[in-house]
Amino acid sequence: MRNFNTEKVTNMQQMFRGCENLEELDLRNFDTRSVTNMFTMFYGCKNLKQLDLRNFNTEKITNMEWMFFECENLEELDLRNFNTEKVTDMSYMFFRCHKLNNLNVTSFNTGAVTAMENMFGGCHLLTSIDVHSFDTHSVTNMKWMFQECYGVTELDLSSFVTTSLTNAEKMFIRSSNLRNIYVGPGWNIENANTDLMFDGCGTDKVTLKNE
Repeated sequence: MRNFNTEKVTNMQQMFRGCENLEELDLRNFDTRSVTNMFTMFYGCKNLKQLDLRNFNTEKITNMEWMFFECENLEELDLRNFNTEKVTDMSYMFFRCHKLNNLNVTSFNTGAVTAMENMFGGCHLLTSIDVHSFDTHSVTNMKWMFQECYGVTELDLSSFVTTSLTNAEKMFIRSSNLRNIYVGPGWNIENANTDLMFDGCGTDKVTLKNE
C-alpha cells in the first residue's frame, strides 16, 4: 500500500475491517491529514502482529470508536504521535487486544471525549495503563472501561474528573489482580450507575492519592 494516494480521503471507516488473516500492514506513506473518521478501521484484524502508525496525522479525527477492536495478536501500539484533540468517542478502542503488552497513550488529549466504554476491556497482558494525563471532565460513560485487565495491579486515576459521569457500571469487573486504584479530588460518582463496579476485582474501593 506504499503507492496509495490518500491525500483527499476524509473517511477511513471500516477500511481494514474483518481482514482476519492479515499479519502485516505498511501504512507509513498514508496521508491522513484530511481524515475525520477512523471508526472500526482495524476492527477484527485478528492476526495483525505489527502496526506502525507513527506517521498518522489524526488532528481532524472525531471518531476512534472500535478502532483496534479484536486485534488479538497485536503486541505493541505506539500512539504517542496521535493528536486526539477533536475525538469525542473512544469506546471499545482497544477492546479484546488480548496480547497487547505495550500501549502508549500518554499524549492523548481527551478533553472532547464523552464515551470511554470498554476502552481497555480485555487487554489481558497489559501490566500498566498510564492515563495520568487523561482529561475526563466531559466523559459520561466509563462502563467496562478496565474490565478483565488481568495484568494490571495498579491504576492511577488521580487526574480523572468525573462530574459528568453517569455510567460506571462494571468499570473494573474481573480485573482480578488490580489491588490499588488511586483517585484525586475530581473523583465524584454519586450521580453514576455503579452496579457491579468492582465485581471480581482485586479491590472493592478506590483510594484518594496523596500528592
